[in-house]
Amino acid sequence: LEKSAPQMDTEKVNAEMNETPLAPGIKKAPAYMPPGAYPGDRTKIGKDYDNSSAAAAPVNEVPSRTDLVGVETVFVKQAEQRFGTRANDGNTVTLRLDGKPEEQTAELGSTSLPWAIDATVRKMKVGDIMDVIGRGEHAFADDEKFQPGQERKWRVEFLSIGGKPLDKFALSTDERVDRANELRLRGNDMFKKGRLLRAFDYYERGSSLMDVLEAEELGMPGKVNSEAAKKNQRIWQCQKPLLLNWALVLMKLHRWEEAERKCTEVLMDIDKLNVKALFRRGQCNVQLRLPEQA
Repeated sequence: LEKSAPQMDTEKVNAEMNETPLAPGIKKAPAYMPPGAYPGDRTKIGKDYDNSSAAAAPVNEVPSRTDLVGVETVFVKQAEQRFGTRANDGNTVTLRLDGKPEEQTAELGSTSLPWAIDATVRKMKVGDIMDVIGRGEHAFADDEKFQPGQERKWRVEFLSIGGKPLDKFALSTDERVDRANELRLRGNDMFKKGRLLRAFDYYERGSSLMDVLEAEELGMPGKVNSEAAKKNQRIWQCQKPLLLNWALVLMKLHRWEEAERKCTEVLMDIDKLNVKALFRRGQCNVQLRLPEQA
């Protein structure tokens, strides 16, 4: 951490972010529903729960997702072609910043580009030029020293795109797990530096890689693909700390209902007696003034 950052209890932070040995995953959601854990709006109980949550007055006003966006963009010039390839994680992009003659090449999703530029280039086509304003966390790359409350401006010209984008449906289970774990560790690093929104982004992206499961049933009663079952165990094991860390960030942002749902996902789909998920879900329900659920 930077010298100016406050001293933190690393052991405590690691414990909060579930950096402990994980129990083996399970091949399917537990049949038992823990008290107060409802599966979203998938059932009548879930819909009734949604209504009761909406009626409860939260202790703190939760900032909307729009309020947390720190990027502003304006087109200076649009490419002649109406349709073009959009860059994504894994692509290498070549940019020219602020009209300077030198070109800058970087991989999207890496730690070298300011977050605002990374997010903007994903929406651009080759040949586009945009003015970009990044505020707060969005104004800095992961590798840069973060200074809260800062605003930075760039003129970004998108020159070329190369490489192959990451497609989670084309990746093997091992490749998806490795990528998700890499994103989780980046999120942990951002969390320790106080960059909650960036940590949120990494946990969300890592979790999205874990929503593709292998087919275990072979079409006959009692016949299970053991290899697929093992792969799904790895997926659940990887997903658990991502969801718990995601919930922790949401709690820090006072987004209690969303955090409660992430904890419930862990309890419903992975580990019905997970202590951290139960404790954090209880904390969220206290804040949502739902003591019976807590």
